[in-house]
Amino acid sequence: ANNGANNGSSNGASNGSHGTISLRSLQLLRPPYYFHLAGGMCLYGAMVPFWFIGAKHIQLRWHLPLRTADAMMLVPEGAIALIAPTLGFLIDAVKCSLRTQLVVAAAGAAAIAAAMLALALTTTIPPWPLVIALGAGDAVG
Repeated sequence: ANNGANNGSSNGASNGSHGTISLRSLQLLRPPYYFHLAGGMCLYGAMVPFWFIGAKHIQLRWHLPLRTADAMMLVPEGAIALIAPTLGFLIDAVKCSLRTQLVVAAAGAAAIAAAMLALALTTTIPPWPLVIALGAGDAVG
């Protein structure tokens, strides 16, 4: 007898599949979800390699001590930790349209691209604003 218990599932089903993802549930997601997921993977793929080589690049390009360059590599992570949850909460609270969300994500991707290009091509711009732009772009994207 069930005695009104729902075995921990939120929909009252007692099939034992609580917490599992099936192929059927993935097929129910709409294409915009997968576009957003693919964009996130691209942004992640652009940033992670830089975390591994960025400090050395900054040290060599701007002739900074490695300790300073290593400290700069914490800036993008800090920006992500501060901006991403705040922006996510704001977008959910305001109930932004998908179009607005995609424009914001595209702006983040553009900030990452611009900062990466500047880091690669110039020494006239100090590295601090560029790593801040990387972090903000990754957090927004």
